[in-house]
Amino acid sequence: HDGKNAYEGAVEAVQALQRKGKKIVIISNSSRRQGDTTERLRRMGFGPFTDEEDASPHELTPICVITSGDLVWQGLNGQITQNMQTCADGGEDAADLFSDLGKRCFVFGNGEDDAEYVSTCGREIFPIEQADFVMARGLFA
Repeated sequence: HDGKNAYEGAVEAVQALQRKGKKIVIISNSSRRQGDTTERLRRMGFGPFTDEEDASPHELTPICVITSGDLVWQGLNGQITQNMQTCADGGEDAADLFSDLGKRCFVFGNGEDDAEYVSTCGREIFPIEQADFVMARGLFA
């Protein structure tokens, strides 16, 4: 997709794979959390997704979405995954990658959901002079 519209034939191609029971995992470098990416893909015609509350069976295998924003949020929130553990340097505990950062951060972002993102992972936004670390979430168009 181009960020707003699915490329021609993309939805149909993914659905054909889903009908065959193929597992589809979308890995996004978006610094936003999964829900934003899932909703954007849903508006383009993709789905169903593994985060849907509808427990009824679908004819299509649900799509799993993972974003870099979710992985960082989970780390800051103390929810260490196996992938994060393998990123730790020199055998240190992956929890140290985030716990040593401190609680006060300066955020490069779009402002739209920065406050919610930061507060729900147990951190606070501060001016750069008072921040313990800088969080670069990206500037969204």
